Amino acid sequence: MKKLLCLLAVAMLVSCSNYGDKLEFDGTEIFYTDGATKEQAEKLGNYLQKEGFTDGTKKSVQLVVDKKSGKLTFRMVTSKETAKDEQYNMIFESFSRNISKEFGMPVNFQLCDELFNTIRTIEAKDVPRSVTVGQTEIIYDKSVSNGLAQKLADFLADSQFSEEDTPKTVQLEKIEKGYIFKMVVKPDFQNNEDYFSVLKVFGKLMSISVFNEAPVTIHVCDEYMNTLNVVE
Repeated sequence: MKKLLCLLAVAMLVSCSNYGDKLEFDGTEIFYTDGATKEQAEKLGNYLQKEGFTDGTKKSVQLVVDKKSGKLTFRMVTSKETAKDEQYNMIFESFSRNISKEFGMPVNFQLCDELFNTIRTIEAKDVPRSVTVGQTEIIYDKSVSNGLAQKLADFLADSQFSEEDTPKTVQLEKIEKGYIFKMVVKPDFQNNEDYFSVLKVFGKLMSISVFNEAPVTIHVCDEYMNTLNVVE
């Protein structure tokens, strides 16, 4: 998830002093203005560097304090098509959530064109929550309590689902007739019937251990959390 964001960012069209003071980290220009400090910009740069966002390709981002909301806001240049494409929602929300954790405060996320005109705003308050266990991030919305999300995290740890070195992303949603458990699956397993049989057993164990035997439907998803197959 984290690595995918750097593929969606691009550089602004022209350089201009109106965008604020500038720092540069491995090809990524970080402008800061409108109340954002140099220290915050440096913290952002170090975070982007740690996450592999600053990979040497030219990109432009900006850190500001939004005049209307008063919230610290991360702004990233991308294409209009990318900004409006719903398949990337999970990536944008994940980044917004993680950067808010890094700064210890809500940080809004704005997708901008090559002149830093805002195309779309993702407010931190609207981003689904998450809990991490091992290498697994569990994303959940307001329909799921923190306690239930933690119970799922404990189950994934006990079942060794989260013990492998490979980072994983799953999502939990409550529906009228039970729960939907979405998981990003490698391409080789996205249409594998033998793997689906294993998931059926896994879903039944999850139903008993976490959800008081409420039905659990498992969605096999691509890297953007788009559902490819459903296992019931």
